[in-house]
Amino acid sequence: MFILIIILFSALLLFLGLSRSRGPILLNPMAHYTFFQLLGFLGMAGAVDYEIPSDVIYFWICAIGIFSSAIGIIISNSLFPVSNELIANWKRKPFLAESGIAHSQFLLFMAFFSTIVCITYFISVGYNVFIMGVSNLLDSGTALRNVSSLRLGSYDGSTGRYHFPGYVNQFKDTLLPLCLFYLWTLYFIQFRPHKHPVGFVLLSILTIGSLVSILGTGQRGAFVLAMVMGASFLTVVVPKSKKIINYLIIAGITVPLMAISTQINGRSQSREFSLESIMLAIWQRIIYDNQWGAVVGFRLYVADLPTQWGNEWLESILGISPWHPGSSLASDIARVVWRGGSGTVPTSNWGSIYHNFSWFGVIGFPVLYCSFLGKIQQGYYCGEKTMFRTMVYVYSYVLLGSWIAGSPFEHFLNGGVVAIVMLYFICRRLEILFGRRYLSLTIAT
Repeated sequence: MFILIIILFSALLLFLGLSRSRGPILLNPMAHYTFFQLLGFLGMAGAVDYEIPSDVIYFWICAIGIFSSAIGIIISNSLFPVSNELIANWKRKPFLAESGIAHSQFLLFMAFFSTIVCITYFISVGYNVFIMGVSNLLDSGTALRNVSSLRLGSYDGSTGRYHFPGYVNQFKDTLLPLCLFYLWTLYFIQFRPHKHPVGFVLLSILTIGSLVSILGTGQRGAFVLAMVMGASFLTVVVPKSKKIINYLIIAGITVPLMAISTQINGRSQSREFSLESIMLAIWQRIIYDNQWGAVVGFRLYVADLPTQWGNEWLESILGISPWHPGSSLASDIARVVWRGGSGTVPTSNWGSIYHNFSWFGVIGFPVLYCSFLGKIQQGYYCGEKTMFRTMVYVYSYVLLGSWIAGSPFEHFLNGGVVAIVMLYFICRRLEILFGRRYLSLTIAT
């Protein structure tokens, strides 16, 4: 009962802070942050063994982190208010879609270039887990037996060859999906499929290639984040009358591919294709698996380590260089948890904060982080109301809000923050060189 009260109080505090925010919920980074933090917190509460002292400490680390987040949201809304007047002024602005060389043509080029990078990567690896898995399901109706080693070998170099997956992910998981969401939206603003079938077919081929690539290493997290970002983006830029059909299209792509990928990866309890078993495996993955790994990793490894005072986060930042291995914490935890096995078991975001800054970080860092989210949200409403700018901000909201594991820098770098920042500045420079061209959208937002 005491634990239940703590959980309910934590949820109430977060929603209290969120209720003071303004604007469309998917254009609010606090909404994304609240959703993912509560999801992680509920899973953690079910994975903790309350008879083990280190687990109890870990529970209170997470609970205090949630309390501090709620306080941070309230403080952020006071320091960087998004007032009703600011929202009203934003709604009165015309929604503009950028086109021309600086955006539509350059983003189409980036979609082609990213596709070439993905093809080259999988040729170098020697296989695509998704393609192999689908082929195996069609032939035998069962999952691949060695899918675990195939998945790891495609992105961690365990096959003896390292193909720089962190750099490829910037194209595969970030640039290609973002460019395609933008191009599809712009296409349906300007044309219709029966009028310009070549463009429709071309974008369809690139989209299929993107889906196969993003699922090709067996990692479903990047796929889910890309679809969440796409749904959030389309919610903002399409008319209200067409939102439902867009949701159905996104769901119609996401759910079947998640089910197939889950079966291919051997995550289902049944080797035969069973929808019930697959849905159970997906739910367990979302609400329990990562949280269980973070709890056990803290219990067996992190709790006994000295405070790093930011050194582990620094290692994560240095890992962007191909000459630096980055932080080994997730790999070290995996070896302890799996007793010598390979792979990674990341800490939760709260475990990472505690490991790097002790209780000072658990109390203070969420306040600073939520204030940063508030500043970004305020900055969006004070700027131009354009489609490309909205896409960059929405992607940033999803990426910042979904940090529930590992160091923040590792999450942001793996999530493609470098790629999106570079894309934004390149497009701005192209605007200076080739001018700006806009299409006005009639959108009720």
